[in-house]
Amino acid sequence: MAMANSFKGFAVAVLVAALAYFSSFHLSENIPSSEVAEGTKSDPNTRIPFPTEHKFAIDKKTMKLLGVGTRKKAGIVNVYSVGFYSSKAALKTMEGLSGIDGCNSVLRSKSSSSKAVMLTFAMGVGAEKIAEALADVNAPDDVKLNFVKMLVTGIGGKMLKGESMTIEWKAGTSYIVLLTARGKIIGEIKNELLYNGLLETYLGGNSVSPSLRQDIGILK
Repeated sequence: MAMANSFKGFAVAVLVAALAYFSSFHLSENIPSSEVAEGTKSDPNTRIPFPTEHKFAIDKKTMKLLGVGTRKKAGIVNVYSVGFYSSKAALKTMEGLSGIDGCNSVLRSKSSSSKAVMLTFAMGVGAEKIAEALADVNAPDDVKLNFVKMLVTGIGGKMLKGESMTIEWKAGTSYIVLLTARGKIIGEIKNELLYNGLLETYLGGNSVSPSLRQDIGILK
């Protein structure tokens, strides 16, 4: 009887492990790895690839990928992968730094050059939840309210697994935050506090993606 129970427990453990393996495979199916897709870098947690160069809407110029990371829920569930991009002019502010030092250099920079993050979702997430999370920054309430409305209206329901949105920054005389979803412009807001708060969301000490902060660097 003891042997039978032991075998039964072993069989259950094997079944659970198998289900976990195939579930993981299913989540990443049809998503090429960085070794397969030339000119991309993949988030190792999700295998979601990001192009090493991409032309964003903010100024119609090509930016370079500096790092990738994962946004997790409760430190366990992969919500989306994020790629951080910068214009060639902004790269000079990093002075060859990487990781946390590179992030701090970008945050301290007063450069008017453009930056962007691309968020590609590993699961479906409602527009209101996305907007609520992104609006958790130090900015005036009316600015955050407009930001949330813009996101909810522009996303329209939810972002599905595999879909992408971007947050794009351009400083200068106006601190512009431009948003896109599924390749279409949602809108833009000019506010310095929102601008800096969203940069802090990804590059600051309390980043929603610590793995992104660690990965930041200048790709060769």
